[in-house]
Amino acid sequence: MRIRPILRAFALPWRNGSSLTHAARGRFLRWVMLAFLVPTSLAVWQLGGPSPVAAEGQSREGRTGVVAWAIQLLLVAGAVTVLVCVFLTGDSGARAVWGS
Repeated sequence: MRIRPILRAFALPWRNGSSLTHAARGRFLRWVMLAFLVPTSLAVWQLGGPSPVAAEGQSREGRTGVVAWAIQLLLVAGAVTVLVCVFLTGDSGARAVWGS
């Protein structure tokens, strides 16, 4: 029965406060990613540019002006938010497994 101590060494500390933080941040990250789907979908639908789907590699006309700037601003803000949330979730998971 030497396997049991080895398995215990690899088990996550589920009742640890760090793992609860990781679980909460993981749930929050799921909602952030779903929210990021909105500006991403808007960008695909509204912004133009070269497209391999268009006939002979032509550009597709898209919105310009304030609408395009607003969508691009939402994309950048959303991407930074997702990046920070992914980092914090991964960091809390590493701390839960490996310790502070």
